[in-house]
Amino acid sequence: MAILCRATRRSDREEPSGDENQTDSGHRVAVLAVLLIPRPASLLETEVRHGESPQWSGPVFSRYAATVVGYYTDNPNLSRAGVRKVEWQADAKAKRCAEMLALRAAFLDWFVEEWVREGGVREDGVHQILRYPLR
Repeated sequence: MAILCRATRRSDREEPSGDENQTDSGHRVAVLAVLLIPRPASLLETEVRHGESPQWSGPVFSRYAATVVGYYTDNPNLSRAGVRKVEWQADAKAKRCAEMLALRAAFLDWFVEEWVREGGVREDGVHQILRYPLR
């Protein structure tokens, strides 16, 4: 079974345009994840907005989160990082998978956006994600 995760993003600094299917910069994220769940395929859309008080296009409730932390080491070529805390809302496996997909969309969008804000090139930020050695 497959769940299609299609995310749109708009930072708090961007104003809504007349075309709600794209952000002002025109970026869209599309991800296809194959999950072995006993449910029919469904479409999951994630509206991604960053900041302390994002302005959503509709009402929100039941917050879920994952806290990612990083640490310096005495080796300049080694850092350590991981997820410190996870707060799920859903107990059902399919809903929890949807929560994970939404958090993934938010983090990947933030990563590329932050890469560019720190002086990098967008394509290089995307390349860093695509080159990650999944084990």
